[in-house]
Amino acid sequence: MKVVLVVRNFLTHHYLPLCLELYKKLGDDFKFVSNKKIYDWRLELGFEDLDKKYDFVIRSYESNEEKIKANKLILESDIVIVGETTNDAIEERLKEDKLTLRYSYRPFLIRDGYLNTLKKIYNLHIKYRKNKNLYLLAINGFANEEFKILKLYNNKIYKWGYFISPNNEKLDKLLEIKNKNKIIKIIWVARFIKWKHPEIVIKLAKNLKNKNIKFKIEMLGTGKLIDKIKEEVINNKLDDVINIVGKVPSDKVNNYMKKANIFIGTSSKEEGWELL
Repeated sequence: MKVVLVVRNFLTHHYLPLCLELYKKLGDDFKFVSNKKIYDWRLELGFEDLDKKYDFVIRSYESNEEKIKANKLILESDIVIVGETTNDAIEERLKEDKLTLRYSYRPFLIRDGYLNTLKKIYNLHIKYRKNKNLYLLAINGFANEEFKILKLYNNKIYKWGYFISPNNEKLDKLLEIKNKNKIIKIIWVARFIKWKHPEIVIKLAKNLKNKNIKFKIEMLGTGKLIDKIKEEVINNKLDDVINIVGKVPSDKVNNYMKKANIFIGTSSKEEGWELL
């Protein structure tokens, strides 16, 4: 049985554990199709180019020959798991109603305007709604409910999610490290971009400081809003409680997390987590 996992970008740590398990069970009958080279900023942060590390990866972006090879696999394999990627091979496969599992966030996630969102819903989900062999892998709880509202994938929706490798750290050891903190250590790890809402950290710090709570916030990441946030930290006289660490290699982030008492995530509905 040949299985192909197709993504619009590159192989990441989110997909890797699943890929390794499928490769372990299927060997060369499993392939991962990567459609885009890893971003330079990820390499600068210390992320590994996994596309070049594993033999089961087909890098369709490298040459026309690799693209043809990937398309042939997508069309002829027994099972294809695919995300938002659309190409001729997927279209041809769906026209032939071959077994295909499409994974998706909630369809009502508005990122690129209403018109583009409606086009995407149609092309990815409505166009082949009558296919008997097209199934949905819902990435979060909202996806299941919203696809039901659209009356799509009736009785053909399954849970789906990112897979992570277990952390070997002992809980009591981690708690011992955290309990040594003389003040509350808070960590924020994300890109400094609009829909990650780093400005909420400023509001949090002002609130905690006004209540005379002893704390320290470290903000890890990079992005076009980082200079603006640095300015706000200084303007609000919060530089004694907020440390903008900036760019940190991915393999070092875990060390910061180990020492923190609280981890905060401020992404809004564009992330796909909120209902409204």
